[in-house]
Amino acid sequence: RSSAGGVVKTLTPDALGDIVSGILLPPGFSGRSPGAQAGQDHTAGLRRYLREPLIAGSAFTRSLCLLLNGVYGAFWAIIPTIGSIGAALRPQGDCAPPEIDALPTPDHHEHARLIDEVQQPYRDRMAPVDALADFYMSLYRGSFVMNFVLGALAVLFGLLSYFNYANQSLWLRVDLLALSIILINFVASRVWNWHGRALDYRFIAEYLRQMPMLAPLGRSAP
Repeated sequence: RSSAGGVVKTLTPDALGDIVSGILLPPGFSGRSPGAQAGQDHTAGLRRYLREPLIAGSAFTRSLCLLLNGVYGAFWAIIPTIGSIGAALRPQGDCAPPEIDALPTPDHHEHARLIDEVQQPYRDRMAPVDALADFYMSLYRGSFVMNFVLGALAVLFGLLSYFNYANQSLWLRVDLLALSIILINFVASRVWNWHGRALDYRFIAEYLRQMPMLAPLGRSAP
């Protein structure tokens, strides 16, 4: 909040978005550009980051995202489990893994400390974005693995309703429930755009990942 001429002004998320986009984006990306007037939203990634629900959303939104991450995480765990089972069944060769030499310890500790001080701010800014990218990619991957598993179960329940006629109504209800969850899961993934958010945050994180190496050289990412 700031006061100018006796008028109190509040910095809102929309105003913050306008300020940051005015600084970071070229003039051609403004709302007055032909692309924006034609319906092309070039600032979606930036506005999505500033209005991130896990940061600026309500406690209910954050709790819901964490709950979904736990549910989807259980389904995503199926993939590495299958991989570990396949690796255990694969015949092992006699070749030993190559030995990797330990990294040398720097002799000039003061130089290493100064370089670390230059790099640390960039690592601090990359860490939360990297965590958001991992979080949303976990949601996206877990959601489609869940859909594949439920799709297979829906086919199984349909077959059971045909061959187990005595409990046909039960299997049909369970089959309908599985199909409903698949539909809700698909719509939620598209409405909340988990894949798009994961890609946006991954792009920003990898962009910032270069900076700890470039900053001590006085360079910046292109």
